[in-house]
Amino acid sequence: MIKSEGGLAAPHRHPIAWRDEAFYQQEELNKECARVFDVCHGCRRCVNLCQAFPTLFDLIDTSETMEVDGVDAADYGKVAKQCYLCDLCFMSKCPYVPPHEWAIDFPALMLRAKAVAFRQGRVTQRDKQLAAVDRNGALGSIPVINQIANKVMDYSWARRIAGIHQDAVLPKYQLRSAAKKVYDRTADQAASTQAGSSTAVAPALVPQDAPAALSPADPSTIGEPAPVLSDESIALPPVLQSDQVASPLAPQDESIALPPAPQDESIASPPAPQDEPVASPQADFLTTGAPDLELQSEPVALSRADPSTIGEPAPALSDEPVASPRDGSSTTGRLAVFMTCYGHYYDVKPVEDLIQVLEHNGVAVELIANKRCCGMPRLELGDLQSVDRVRHHHVDSLTQAIDKGCDIMAPLPSCVLMFRAVLPLLYPDDRAIKRVSRRIYDPCEYLMLRHAEGLLNTDFKNELGEVVYHLACHTRVQNFGYKTRELLSMVPGTTIKMLERCSGHDGTYGVKKDTYEHACRIGAPPAQQLKRAAPSHFTSDCILAGRHIAELSGSGLPAQHPFSLLKFAYGL
Repeated sequence: MIKSEGGLAAPHRHPIAWRDEAFYQQEELNKECARVFDVCHGCRRCVNLCQAFPTLFDLIDTSETMEVDGVDAADYGKVAKQCYLCDLCFMSKCPYVPPHEWAIDFPALMLRAKAVAFRQGRVTQRDKQLAAVDRNGALGSIPVINQIANKVMDYSWARRIAGIHQDAVLPKYQLRSAAKKVYDRTADQAASTQAGSSTAVAPALVPQDAPAALSPADPSTIGEPAPVLSDESIALPPVLQSDQVASPLAPQDESIALPPAPQDESIASPPAPQDEPVASPQADFLTTGAPDLELQSEPVALSRADPSTIGEPAPALSDEPVASPRDGSSTTGRLAVFMTCYGHYYDVKPVEDLIQVLEHNGVAVELIANKRCCGMPRLELGDLQSVDRVRHHHVDSLTQAIDKGCDIMAPLPSCVLMFRAVLPLLYPDDRAIKRVSRRIYDPCEYLMLRHAEGLLNTDFKNELGEVVYHLACHTRVQNFGYKTRELLSMVPGTTIKMLERCSGHDGTYGVKKDTYEHACRIGAPPAQQLKRAAPSHFTSDCILAGRHIAELSGSGLPAQHPFSLLKFAYGL
């Protein structure tokens, strides 16, 4: 244990003991909050990140003693309410994270406070309904209901009932047929590839023992199971997870990277080279696959290694997808895409563009037939029991894909983060989750790994001009570097201006009546930067965050997914 300020050891995180009854004891929670808040009070480095820290410091500064002991413990929940678990305080600001002897993990403490509040029944029905984004989407994408649901939330009376701010922009439900078209196209392509190559993956990944379909008359189910509907009352408007945190973030000289993990032993492709071990006595259960590893109570070590972009660009490929995938030492060239509930029910275009670009780069793609939410909205609510239920559903389908020889990808950073970093903290002894965390990738991270091995198509047809790129917080905390910026910068005639300020949206936080104004204040600086830059294109890893910034800027410039820009650059 380090007993001095700073140090060269890599930060690591301890597993979250949420299944222990002591985790939910209010008195013990209050003691830990007082300890951590006192350290934060003496430091205050994180005051410019999100609304949680100004709330905490206001409580202290207006108390009788102007110290933590003057704050009523009943008010600690006000701090947790403003935290949306972005992890940036842990990853980029706090000097007292483990292995420091004070072992400060502010996001983990806030998750505990949220879980206690949820168990005690102090979470509103409004918040529960908004967190059920997959259930909401399943209902809102049904024909006829789709039109009614999209229209009704334009009325002020409906927003008052729902607790949605009058000015908040909500994503619209799309008809189920939109997602079905993507499934059909991808299945046809996979079948064609399989006919031409014995190495192609199967055209469908359908979880076994899944729940029954939503409706026997639903033409979009195309044979795969649909999500189980909740017994809760009628759904409110959909909101998805976005990036998180607030305010200026100083560039980091040393990014803490979670490197891509080696290939699973069951996959017939060469294993990825191992990173140098971090300077920590604890085992890194995210990157170590030893079968005799004792995982319980071990911390998660975070490596500082960042896969470099090496090698010359690959020769130009034709515009047609290649017939068979091309293996690399760190990627298989076969991808199973987790479409996410956002892609299924709200906006399928980023998924369509993602698939086209991947196929153009010689990657065989298929879709995972799983419409359930990754669980991030419920996690931020403190509903850990619901997270536990959905993780069984997801891990089964994702490990099936890995067993077929596929890497995993999701188009939204929050979903990737959930499987890569959050679930391993909640289930440190679950080897299936460890397998998934090693094999799931961010889209741009994946293509840059391919580029490092000369497998990226660099035959770009169109220039992008000036691009403003917003680095989503849930992308940043994964610590694989600025891969989106690096990838887009390879397009000739393209300059990139980065926005590293938070959008303030966070899915539900940016639409609720009681937090919308905070979200607008947090998102105002990047919105102003976007308006001043007047670029040709604006993009964000998180499309919800990007749209919030674009709306606040008043520039009229739409937010696009990075792969939508790549599709244009390739001339697809």
